[in-house]
Amino acid sequence: MALNQLSEDLESLVTTTSAAVPSPAPQQMTLDGEAEEVLEMAKKLAAERVRMSFPEVPVMSDRERAVYELVTSAGDSQALDIEELSKVLGLSVEEVEEVLESLANKGLIEVSYA
Repeated sequence: MALNQLSEDLESLVTTTSAAVPSPAPQQMTLDGEAEEVLEMAKKLAAERVRMSFPEVPVMSDRERAVYELVTSAGDSQALDIEELSKVLGLSVEEVEEVLESLANKGLIEVSYA
């Protein structure tokens, strides 16, 4: 019984003490010029690291976009006739080959010749 009473007294004391201790007020931080410079440099460095960790999105010209859309609409494994592509797109065979090579170099398509 004495142990129970001691436990209750301790619990009461802890509850009373913790209620009486005021929580610290939030402090406002003021930065001097040097600290602001360091923070700005850290922001720039972090932004550069994020930019370097992600590949850049390939930019396509209008011709590349037209060829890409036509090629991808045909399906993954379907063989395409470059002469037919040139007629549909209104480009020369050489231009279509150039664009296909450019798209392949950008990693947007795979080109294999039969």
